[in-house]
Amino acid sequence: MEFEGDILVPAERQFVFDEMQKPEMIQKILPNCESVEKVEDNKYVAVLNEKVSKISMKLETELELVEIRDPDLVKLTITGEAPGSNTSVQGTATFELSEEGQETRIQYTMDVEVSGKLASIGFRMIKHVAKKRIDEIGTNLQTVFQ
Repeated sequence: MEFEGDILVPAERQFVFDEMQKPEMIQKILPNCESVEKVEDNKYVAVLNEKVSKISMKLETELELVEIRDPDLVKLTITGEAPGSNTSVQGTATFELSEEGQETRIQYTMDVEVSGKLASIGFRMIKHVAKKRIDEIGTNLQTVFQ
């Protein structure tokens, strides 16, 4: 499933770029994020609580920054699983930053694949929830940089 969008945040590009790599900021940006811990340079472990229809699960994910162009781009991979549920998530997210006066435009593209128990409830339901979470990431980005 691919998603894209863009938002304008009231902060300078270098500040946004630097902040987007801090664990505490990542936790604020990701919907339903319980914790984020930096485990290596450019690698984080995040725990997300997700509910889709009647299925609730805790996703243990690894986020790795695979491409960084200061201050223009951050690209990361996402891999995760929900222990005991046979559910896994894989994806990529790219955030391109550009200046617009004193503000920063963040253009994002995300590609997400879900498999296992969660995927068994149906593609349309999963796509709806994924789109909602992606929209929440955009809203959270606007909120944290206000």
